[in-house]
Amino acid sequence: MHPKSYATPGLMLVSPVTTWRNLKHQPTWLAAFIGQCIVVILGSLASYQPVRELSEAAGMIQGNEVGFAHSVYGTILLALALVCLTNLAVIIAISVCLPVLGIRPKLLKILVLASYSLLPFALGGAIGQLLLAFTRVLTNDPGRAIALIIKPFPAGLASVLPDAFPSLSFPWFVTSYIDAFSVWALVCLILGARYYLELSRTRVMWFGLGQVLILIITLTVFWQGTQGLRASLAY
Repeated sequence: MHPKSYATPGLMLVSPVTTWRNLKHQPTWLAAFIGQCIVVILGSLASYQPVRELSEAAGMIQGNEVGFAHSVYGTILLALALVCLTNLAVIIAISVCLPVLGIRPKLLKILVLASYSLLPFALGGAIGQLLLAFTRVLTNDPGRAIALIIKPFPAGLASVLPDAFPSLSFPWFVTSYIDAFSVWALVCLILGARYYLELSRTRVMWFGLGQVLILIITLTVFWQGTQGLRASLAY
């Protein structure tokens, strides 16, 4: 019998290998999922007023527009929906890659792998929203406004070279979303495949490559969606 061990969401951020090893004996995904929700909701609430001001300055909403989508409750619901969609996307990505490698884990293991790996990504999004809340950036360009709302202050090349790529262009998406926090999350996911699922090094390598490929495909789909939104705002 293994000694009783504890794996907390916070431990994943400082010691992922230890966390994955602990989770082998005590698998649970709910704590990490709730942790994501709390972090993302707090970030969304912190940036609620700045996002509204930014949307008004860009002409995306009117100053007296107070529908549910622009309310505090709507902001919380949207934050929860984003967490669920992000987790679902990673669950699908894992479920696609592992059978190709000849691995068919139980659903619980996939849920654990996805929920804990996404903790750095959720933290990065919340930090970006906090920075937006402090800086209160305003612009009358709808494209720039959408970019600031969906990915404020990315910790990657898009921040180092802010004028290198137009807002919402595909290069902007790649350099914004493949940042320090998404790489951190990917590393946690790969370590989970190694130390939680106990895959061989060769299988871990192919698993990591598969996740990168799916990430690029997902960014492409997301980019296409924002182009439609930008076109409707311009119209």
